[in-house]
Amino acid sequence: MKIKYLLVFLFLPVLALPAFARAAGTTSADFLNISVGARAVAMGEAYTALARGPEAVYWNPAGLVDQKLVELSSMHANWFGDMSFDYLGFAFPYRIGTIGLGYTVLNYGSIPGYDSSGAKGSDIGAYDGAFTLSWAQRLNKRFSLGVSAKYINEKLDSFNSSTIAADCGILFELRPAVNLALVAKNQIGKLKFISEEASVPSAITIGISAGPFLTDALNVSADYTLATGGENFLNYGLEYYFNDFFCIRGGSSKSRLQGGLGFKSPYFNLDYAYVPYENLGATHRVSFGLRFGINKQEEAKLHYNKGKELYRKKKYLDALNEFRLAIETDPSSDESREFVSRIVSDLRQEEQQNKLKSILEQKKKVQDLLDQATAAYQEGDYNKALELVDKSLQIIPGNQAALKFKERLDKFIKLPKGR
Repeated sequence: MKIKYLLVFLFLPVLALPAFARAAGTTSADFLNISVGARAVAMGEAYTALARGPEAVYWNPAGLVDQKLVELSSMHANWFGDMSFDYLGFAFPYRIGTIGLGYTVLNYGSIPGYDSSGAKGSDIGAYDGAFTLSWAQRLNKRFSLGVSAKYINEKLDSFNSSTIAADCGILFELRPAVNLALVAKNQIGKLKFISEEASVPSAITIGISAGPFLTDALNVSADYTLATGGENFLNYGLEYYFNDFFCIRGGSSKSRLQGGLGFKSPYFNLDYAYVPYENLGATHRVSFGLRFGINKQEEAKLHYNKGKELYRKKKYLDALNEFRLAIETDPSSDESREFVSRIVSDLRQEEQQNKLKSILEQKKKVQDLLDQATAAYQEGDYNKALELVDKSLQIIPGNQAALKFKERLDKFIKLPKGR
């Protein structure tokens, strides 16, 4: 069974090879190459193995697997000039897998129109759009498969052109927290605009992601893409979370550095990406996502999982707070109660260990002072010896050895000189 899935993973690119026999510069619908999602863009557009939720509709439909909640994602970017680029995605679990919907549109704004004599006429409207329907299913514990069908449409004033294209993606869990991905995008479609016909921009991408990587707060990813016409490029990126809420990101896409930041919670995420272009300026992309249908048990599970992570980091008080929130949300959360008891026991044990450590340190300090006092006594400096003994008694007032030493020193100091 494992060999069968491995063969699928290795030979999926063969299905798309005919697309790469085309000459460079013969594609249409190039707006399909504009990346979706501010998080993905900020990470250098290396997102094939990391994509989850509605954005996986664009990046890798296999990433839709294990969708537990209804999720909505949107993105807006002010493109160059009066142009704008937008995405709206939707994902939800279904009895036969996960369903995803996505709509991408590049709006060119108002274009000045002129008649055949050169006189200015009414403005012309133009846009490119694509509607995508995706499905994903887990094949076994490690392999997931996703497919997408796209309806692509380009409009310029009264002229329209449309076609159908397809994506196919695979996600493979190489080991816990390390995923491999393979995607063939925009296969079979061709657009004919007036008298010119050209294929949509096909691509094959293999990606890898690791997270958590080195620390619990770091995710890293990389994509290698072979695009239509033989163009190949490497993208890579990373993100680092602070308190599992605020995140900074950076990456490289086609050797161009870009970055951004984001915020996330169990209910929403807000992300921003900054992408500089050498001659055209920069674009700013903002994404916003919402998750619906989080019931009390699921909310309690989120607190429980966060508590476990904090407990593993030995942040016991923060973990205790998360487990108590889990119990408040779902009083039947026995797992959280067990962790609360364990943390209380650990804290008591830690307190006892700290007390024992403090006592041992005090005894050592007292012994050092008494050793110094003995040396001073042997040299006949009784006053210095008495001073050192008094310091030791300030640390442990009832120390019998120090009290007897002090008594002896008092007698010597009170004796008349020469006796």
